[in-house]
Amino acid sequence: MAAPAQATEPHAVSAAPEKLDELEEINFLLEEIESKIAPLALA
Repeated sequence: MAAPAQATEPHAVSAAPEKLDELEEINFLLEEIESKIAPLALA
């Protein structure tokens, strides 16, 4: 959902790079969690 908004509004990203860093960190953590949960969900 957020990716298209970032693509159409590059000024918003450059105006708040720390927000982008936070989003990337959250995204990374979510992927880490998903990778740990997925095997349990399949079991």
